Amino acid sequence: MNSEQATLPKLSEERSNLQTGALLILAAVAVSFAVAYARSILIPFTLAIFLNYLVAPIVDFSMVRLRFSKFAAVSLALLVVGLALVSMSFLVLLVIQSISDPQMLRQLEFDLQRKLDAIVIQGYALADSWLGVQFDRPDSELIIAAIKTNLISQMPSYAQQLGALLMSLVSSTALTTIFVGFMLAGRDPYKVSKGMYAEIDQKIRRYIATKFMISAVTGILVWVCLAMMGMRLASLFGLMAFMLNFIPSVGSIIATLLPIPLAIVDFDSVWMIVLVIGVPGAIQMTLGNVIEPKIMGDGLQLHPVTILLSLTFWGMLWGPVGMVLAVPITATLRIVMLRFETTRVIGNLMAGILPEHE
Repeated sequence: MNSEQATLPKLSEERSNLQTGALLILAAVAVSFAVAYARSILIPFTLAIFLNYLVAPIVDFSMVRLRFSKFAAVSLALLVVGLALVSMSFLVLLVIQSISDPQMLRQLEFDLQRKLDAIVIQGYALADSWLGVQFDRPDSELIIAAIKTNLISQMPSYAQQLGALLMSLVSSTALTTIFVGFMLAGRDPYKVSKGMYAEIDQKIRRYIATKFMISAVTGILVWVCLAMMGMRLASLFGLMAFMLNFIPSVGSIIATLLPIPLAIVDFDSVWMIVLVIGVPGAIQMTLGNVIEPKIMGDGLQLHPVTILLSLTFWGMLWGPVGMVLAVPITATLRIVMLRFETTRVIGNLMAGILPEHE
């Protein structure tokens, strides 16, 4: 009888945990649908929240140390944000201009034809020597003409997609700037955050600032190294390295592999192609795995599997922007979960801490 009485509370506790878990899953599914549906508003708002972590110290310093009024401090912070956005836009325009240079495109077409000729000749020479069979060799000019015809036919679709993307970027940037302005206007620089809010503020701000700095250095170094090797469109690959570095793990791999097709066209030496892959890869490995952890300290304490799952989940909901925001959002959720007894186990699992190891 005593054993039965001792078993009843355990069964009741397990039943309660199962009900809580089921409700959490249902709530997560409902929130996911809501987040995906309201993405046009939530993406700028979330970007504004994390951008606020970067520029809020400007407002605090201006009001506390320089004795500026709140209007002047917020205006100064928004001016910094505007200059940063204008600088990024100018850089993107320079990269687009370098890509659309007619002389460079003609030279690239000539080099692509030369490379195709070499590959075709070598391939058929191997077929002749190994199989003893001679095939009709296709004309590389016909291949390039077919590629150009296909691209020209797709131009209206590409132009329409590019126009929609630019309009979306402009509207999102304007909405994000408005959100940042209101957040800074409602900020009290003399208020000291405590507890959960202080932990979120400290960890997320350090992560965003460190990631931005490391990404900028990575983009510049990749740009300089590829340009010194004589690689065309080095500025494009440097910009892509900067942008993709905000996506943990996956982004650096994509940025390292992007130059391969153009490197095959630009260089005849296999060692140069290896250098085009190896040098940017070494830069990203050194900065991402050696320097960044030292600057970030304890970091966000997220398990690599958690990071991969969060990238997949937020990328599915919000696309590339979701992948950029995945880690800080997940880290914020973990900090909140650790504050409640019901969700503490999930918060620890996100850091790779199993229940029996607590």
